[in-house]
Amino acid sequence: MIVRSNDFENEGKLPVKFTCDGENIFPHLEWSDVPEGTKSFAILFQSWGEPVPSHKHWLVYNIPKDVREIPQNGPVPGIEVLNDFGWLGYTGPCPSKGEQTYYFTVYALNVEKLEGVDIFTREKVGSVDRANFVTSINQVQIAYAEIALKYSK
Repeated sequence: MIVRSNDFENEGKLPVKFTCDGENIFPHLEWSDVPEGTKSFAILFQSWGEPVPSHKHWLVYNIPKDVREIPQNGPVPGIEVLNDFGWLGYTGPCPSKGEQTYYFTVYALNVEKLEGVDIFTREKVGSVDRANFVTSINQVQIAYAEIALKYSK
């Protein structure tokens, strides 16, 4: 699977437009080479590593299997989850200092409708939230692709 954007290159700099210092909107994303058996997609945008702990900035699931692109700033063809900042939808990077690494990850899933999974027992709990998003995806993902980016003030 491959993910790309018209708005930046993999391992490049995230343009200010997609951060709290700009318009704070999400970028264009497009994916291809989807594996057979894919029934839906999910997207996670998160920071990772030092100097700041990781944060989930955007969580989307139940994107239909025939969707291969999300235009810049929407519409979003799936269900968005409250992010680590308490917002429903996208919250762009806003580091206080230093350079931070960010990842847009698109997951191919083998289910049409993602269900929440308890992070400890792996039992279904019905709803998907930011606490169980990754655990729920890990139960049903068949492939993923990501774009890594840097941003600093």
